Amino acid sequence: AVATSFAVISAAPSLASAASAAPTTRQCIAAPTSSGAAPAMTCFATFAAAIAAATGGRVELGTDAAPGSLTPDQLNAGAGPLTSVIIGVDYTGTSYTGSSLTWFQSAGCGSYTASSMPTGWNDVVSSVATYSGCGSTLYQNINFGGTTSSVGVNASKSTLGSFNDQASSQ
Repeated sequence: AVATSFAVISAAPSLASAASAAPTTRQCIAAPTSSGAAPAMTCFATFAAAIAAATGGRVELGTDAAPGSLTPDQLNAGAGPLTSVIIGVDYTGTSYTGSSLTWFQSAGCGSYTASSMPTGWNDVVSSVATYSGCGSTLYQNINFGGTTSSVGVNASKSTLGSFNDQASSQ
């Protein structure tokens, strides 16, 4: 038998760790595009810093804010027609835990897509929340192929059930 080993090197959230290492979570943001291209992503040490960056500093959460604690009232405070809004948050854990990928857009809802998930986010999403009058559809394959899991407008799924860790585009 031949032994094979590999290393994953990425600027994305560390979603897997050695059994003896403490799990690492990252709080990331990305803006989907109208062209469907894979979006650029930026990650932060705290969920509060990620939300502040995604909203241009308009929303300031406490530094100890947990990713699953976000409310529509917090997101809509001070929002105007030209402000960045949070349209959804994907989580690596069920019940809105683990690393987060916050999707934001400057023009609110529309036909914005990601033909592939940002680096490190393929097949790791386990719960989703949508905001700002938006809904979301996750696809099993890149380029919007395969089976889907939809999350309604201003809704959430604390688990994606059999679709957990299956999303490759959104």
